[in-house]
Amino acid sequence: MNFMILMDILGNPGTSMSELAKRVGISKPQLSRSVSKLEDLHMIKRVHNTENRRNVNVYPDKEGSDLMAQQFLRVANRLDKTLSALSSEDRARLVPLMTESLEILSKAGIVQQ
Repeated sequence: MNFMILMDILGNPGTSMSELAKRVGISKPQLSRSVSKLEDLHMIKRVHNTENRRNVNVYPDKEGSDLMAQQFLRVANRLDKTLSALSSEDRARLVPLMTESLEILSKAGIVQQ
């Protein structure tokens, strides 16, 4: 669950705790516990909203950003290695197909772009 929360915050920096709880699909108390753990690990930080101090926004911290950058690099390297078995023509065909698939999944609310 913490990984999903961190991914969401990286994609939506400055999101409110309420918005984050809705998107991730957990209760506010459960989110608060998870956010506290991520904050203790310096993955994210909470900042009181300047317009309404009752609202708290969450942002990625350096450790969280660095960790996710490393993860994305690992995935990209693994994907590159796996796709190297395909011909250049097949790889060229795959890109628009994957793009279209992501657009459809985004419309269904399965992924965020």
